[in-house]
Amino acid sequence: MRRYLATLVALTLSATALSSCSGDEADPLPVRVVAMIEDDAAADPSPVEEHIRALPGVGEVSFRSKADSFADLKKSLADTPEALAGGTADNTPATVSAKVKEPALAEALELAIGTFDGVLDTTLGPDDRDVDTLATIGVVVRLAETSTAEQRAAIERAIRALPRVEDLSFETAEQTRDRLRDRCRDRGELTTAFDRVAVRDIAASFRFIVKSGDESMAPLSAVMKLEGFGTMRFVPSEVVTA
Repeated sequence: MRRYLATLVALTLSATALSSCSGDEADPLPVRVVAMIEDDAAADPSPVEEHIRALPGVGEVSFRSKADSFADLKKSLADTPEALAGGTADNTPATVSAKVKEPALAEALELAIGTFDGVLDTTLGPDDRDVDTLATIGVVVRLAETSTAEQRAAIERAIRALPRVEDLSFETAEQTRDRLRDRCRDRGELTTAFDRVAVRDIAASFRFIVKSGDESMAPLSAVMKLEGFGTMRFVPSEVVTA
């Protein structure tokens, strides 16, 4: 149940982006890394927080207790309370949220923070600022570890069929590792932390940009239902094209 609720935390961030990105300004997407932490670490989150603060590109870091995280979930899922059946504050993970000052480092930061002691899982999501005025949004669709070639092809077809999609590309786990390792080069603590990220901890992914519009964002939810789909992350557009 705790792993399930951790997944709900990540999906809630995705749902926020899906429902709010519909504007016409080209401002970059405010982005944050959210680390869901183990119960033992939640009792004293300061070591995790300090470890994250030491990374370059990280701005404000904040903690949400298990009770706070569960309250956030209940509010976000008010229209689908059945999704929280059996969920309680006790089995909802506490979180440490870090605003990212350098969007180009967001993916590397997410993966690096996932290796820290006390961290259960991580996700990328939009910051708390209003993102209604975005003209474009970057999307990273990560495949499940067990996805087959046929499932990958079906996901690619579904993405290509979406309206307003641009710059679609595919990356293997090895390609993602090499690209992000190069981006982290000479970045102190982040370089050291990212060196601990194993290829098995990185998913193959489709990367693309979606231009906003009422007809463009909602169909993304259909991609999540396809076999072989793993997770979806929303990032600044420049992260996808860099």
